[in-house]
Amino acid sequence: MKARPSKHNLRAFTLIELLVIIAIVAIACFLIPALVKAPRRYSRINCTNNLKQVALAFKVWAIDNADMFPMAISTNGIVTNHPASFTPPIPAHSETNGPGSKELIPSGLAYVHFQLLSNELSTPKILVCPNDKSKTVATNFAVQFNEKNVSYFVGTDAQDIYPQMFLSGDRHLAFNGKAISPGLFVLTTNNPPLSWTKANHDMSGNIGLADGSVQTISSSMLSPLASSQGFATNRLAIP
Repeated sequence: MKARPSKHNLRAFTLIELLVIIAIVAIACFLIPALVKAPRRYSRINCTNNLKQVALAFKVWAIDNADMFPMAISTNGIVTNHPASFTPPIPAHSETNGPGSKELIPSGLAYVHFQLLSNELSTPKILVCPNDKSKTVATNFAVQFNEKNVSYFVGTDAQDIYPQMFLSGDRHLAFNGKAISPGLFVLTTNNPPLSWTKANHDMSGNIGLADGSVQTISSSMLSPLASSQGFATNRLAIP
C-alpha cells in the first residue's frame, strides 16, 4: 500500500512567499513586452544613424560643388537655372567638381542621387533601413546598384538655405491615408495630409533635413513639419 502524506507535511504558501511569486510574475509581464520591442527600437536607432550619415554625405559633397546638393547641378557639372535666392548669387554656368543629377530628377529614381555620394557614403549598407525587409544591401555602388538597395527618399529640391526642407528620410510615407507609390511625389506646403504607414517603424519615421539634422517623428507631427519647409515645393524621389 502507498503511504498517504501526513497532514502535518502539507502547508500553504506563507504571505511572504505569495508576495514573492506575485512580484516575479509582475516583473515578467513588464519585461517581456520590453524585450520584444527592443530589437525594433534598436533598428530604429540604426536607421536614424544611417540618415545622419546620409545628411553628412550630402553636406560634404556640397562643399566641393558650389555649396549645392547634386540634385541642383547638371549632369555635365554646370550650375544652371539656379535659384535667385542664393546668397551670394552663384554665377550662371559655374563649373563644379563633379557631375550632378539634375536631369535625372524626372525619372523619380532615388538611387541615382545616392550613387553620386559613393565616395562620401563609403558603403551602400547605409542606405537600407534595418526594418525594411523588402530591400537588400548592395555589394557596391557600381554593379547592379538600384532602387532595390535603397530605403530612403531624396528631397530633390532641397537647399541648405532652407534648413527645414526634407533632404532624405524613410520611404514609407502616406498621403491622404494611402501609401505613396515609388516615383516622384510633389510635396507642397499646402498639402498637409502627410503621414506614415505601419511599415518599418510603426506609424513613425525618420526625416533628414537640409540643415543636416535628423528627426524621429510620429504621423501627427509629420504634416506640420512638411508645411514649414520654407520653400513652396519639394519633389521627393521615393524608391
